Amino acid sequence: MKREAGVDFVINARTCAYWLNVAGETEKRDIAIARGNAFAEAGADCVFVPGTIGREAVDELVKGIRAPLNIILNGAFHDLAELEAMGVRRLSVGSGPIRHILEQTIRMADKLHAGDVSPILGCSFNYAMANKYFGD
Repeated sequence: MKREAGVDFVINARTCAYWLNVAGETEKRDIAIARGNAFAEAGADCVFVPGTIGREAVDELVKGIRAPLNIILNGAFHDLAELEAMGVRRLSVGSGPIRHILEQTIRMADKLHAGDVSPILGCSFNYAMANKYFGD
């Protein structure tokens, strides 16, 4: 299908055994591996297993899934260098950046409502910096 389309893209197949917490640890791992391998056999380039996944489970997923593994940044295990060394090939951040921005925006709005304009006037990020950053 990818060859026929003539467009360079990646099929990142997602299985939500951990995200939806469908079973115990062993069963979730087995489901994710089975589905991941089915996706890989069907032509997926990468397998995305989002959810709270500890170090041991990440290691088992990397070893069990016959395709590059993509996980989501989570609180259980997030040592970036170790994830890479273990074989995780893609780390998604999900809604983390927008949730961070929204939290900061709400804090700023609360301060503005209280009469404190320092979050805006104290901001050092200016238009020149934005243009340089997004121009690179």
